[in-house]
Amino acid sequence: MNGSCESSPAPDCVTDADCLAGETCVNGFCESSPAPDCVYDADCLAGEVCVNGFCEVAGGGSGMTAFLGFGAVDTLSQTVEVTIENSDPVAGFQFSIVADSSFSITGAAGGLAEANGFQLNVGAQSGIILGFSTSATFIPAGTGTLVLLSYAGYTLNDVCLGSAIVSAPGGVEFTVTLGSCITLPAFDPGDVNRDGMVDVVDVVELISAVLSIQNPTPNQLVQYDLNLDDSLDVVDVVLLVEIVLYGPLGRIDSTFNDSSLEMSGDAVIITGNDNIAGVQLSVSGEYQLDGSTLPADWEMHTSADKIILIHVGTSYTDQLAFGYTGDLSVDGGIVVGWNARSVVVEASVNHPAQVELQSAYPNPFNPQTSLQFSLIEPTQVTLSVYNVLGEKVATLKDGPMNSGQHQVTWDASNFTSGMYFVVLNAGGERLMQRVTLVK
Repeated sequence: MNGSCESSPAPDCVTDADCLAGETCVNGFCESSPAPDCVYDADCLAGEVCVNGFCEVAGGGSGMTAFLGFGAVDTLSQTVEVTIENSDPVAGFQFSIVADSSFSITGAAGGLAEANGFQLNVGAQSGIILGFSTSATFIPAGTGTLVLLSYAGYTLNDVCLGSAIVSAPGGVEFTVTLGSCITLPAFDPGDVNRDGMVDVVDVVELISAVLSIQNPTPNQLVQYDLNLDDSLDVVDVVLLVEIVLYGPLGRIDSTFNDSSLEMSGDAVIITGNDNIAGVQLSVSGEYQLDGSTLPADWEMHTSADKIILIHVGTSYTDQLAFGYTGDLSVDGGIVVGWNARSVVVEASVNHPAQVELQSAYPNPFNPQTSLQFSLIEPTQVTLSVYNVLGEKVATLKDGPMNSGQHQVTWDASNFTSGMYFVVLNAGGERLMQRVTLVK
């Protein structure tokens, strides 16, 4: 020093660990550590971020910043926007979606990414959304919708953005800030089309799904499966109708726990030990159905291999019957009561021992009477009415009919009071009985 040689002082340290608490090793000597500038980005000035306790210019000195956040959520189309605010052109990006296992991203499209020719990919396992330019076209600096994500499932927990990287041309990274998490809008059980209402539109959509007329999306399956048994059937339809009629699952008291299914002649008869709410049958064959004998407030819906009967009103019954012509085979079914309890049923076929014309009821009558008859095999049938002069005044049936029990109603509103004769010709038999119309 001052032209003279002096010994250099021995170093205090090699690493920070050689120093006291609150000191750092600088050029071999322990010095007091400067107080940190920040804990969070919010502690720094605009355009700066907090890095290891000290504020630095965002973008690692490049000054490039990007903000990613969520935009609009459309629960009907099951999409959510991811927005971007970027200080410089963007050549590529990737980010992940953090949510529980009941929620997943199924696709990415649209937005500034697609408008600028970006290749978009969604990792099936990782859930990472990746977008990059395959040309010299980049996302310009500014603000807008980066991409529109399609999702499946539903979660009551937060959905968040995570692990985000945004790159400029040349591979220089932006400093990325992420927006807040979101919570998906709530919906009512049974609101299958997510329009905020539970009504007949939802019932129609659910029935179409049960009949396989339309294939529900994974998100709709969550909505449709009201009894949470991982299958769609008439039980879910009954519960949905109950919501529409009475509010959220306000079940009617019911002791339903047993049912039977009988095929008799040209009729299918379903009987329960308490009021029936719905029926689903698996069927096959070439046939035509006649639902005119169903009680009031009942609807019939069909597909190639299923029949659904559903109660949509307030008049209750423990027995249903509908007619058919042709070759109908019922391979089994489900009958459900208003307590949401279902019973699996198999068809039993009633085979009469002889051709028989049962007594009309009522008799005397005004103006209608019910005529019942049984056939031991499929045959040509004529059921006619004659007056006391032997003149045919009405033909009630004329054509082929199946074996079993049959019922026909004669409406004599346009006939005068008096005595008439009902004649059944079937299977080589001719049977007759007398009825009296009293007005």
